Amino acid sequence: MVDVLASAACGNGSWWNRSVEEMDLEDVLAFKKCAQELRRNLVAAAEKKKAAAAINGPTRSSF
Repeated sequence: MVDVLASAACGNGSWWNRSVEEMDLEDVLAFKKCAQELRRNLVAAAEKKKAAAAINGPTRSSF
């Protein structure tokens, strides 16, 4: 299970859709790593969009 969770920078499998209660310690640590990577990617994307909006003016959000 750890290999699936940690492989390809957390890009493979549905690591976010598994029950934490069913994971062993290694799985939970891999899940934590993937969640942290996801957070970093989201923060970076938001900062990039903020910078673009500051330069180009606000655009319509897809949310």
